[in-house]
Amino acid sequence: MTTTSTTKNTFFTRDEIPVHVTGEDGYITAMDEEGEAGSTAMDMRAHLAGRLRIRVLLNQGPGGYSLVESELAPGTRVPRHRHNMAQVALVLEGSMKHGNKVLGPGDGYFTPPEGAYSFVVGPEGCRYVEFRLGAVEEITSDVLETDPARWVHAS
Repeated sequence: MTTTSTTKNTFFTRDEIPVHVTGEDGYITAMDEEGEAGSTAMDMRAHLAGRLRIRVLLNQGPGGYSLVESELAPGTRVPRHRHNMAQVALVLEGSMKHGNKVLGPGDGYFTPPEGAYSFVVGPEGCRYVEFRLGAVEEITSDVLETDPARWVHAS
């Protein structure tokens, strides 16, 4: 994983950045940790295998910023989980449903550190970016949803 400077301008070209497909490589930040409710982030990784593509657009390392683009297949259900750091997400294409709120292109959300959330991707899939103050390799995920019936993808 490439880390960029925090003291000078950094540029990136999205199409030149490799895509990591969950289940096809060993990549997904620190998702090898145990989830608090007994489910593991590895279980979520397996659950999202073949349905999630990630590009790390910017990673400045500890104390810097990170920007990650995620693309999820239609109907993907992301189980209730939380991360150790705050994030701001912006939907670029498609849609996702958080509870009774549907987010489309130009919509976004903020999640505080340890703030739990889940969502279901709309019928056209979803591409969004997540911005964090922190290195990609420092991101941890705790899966809180333990009922396997609630993990089933919508399509």
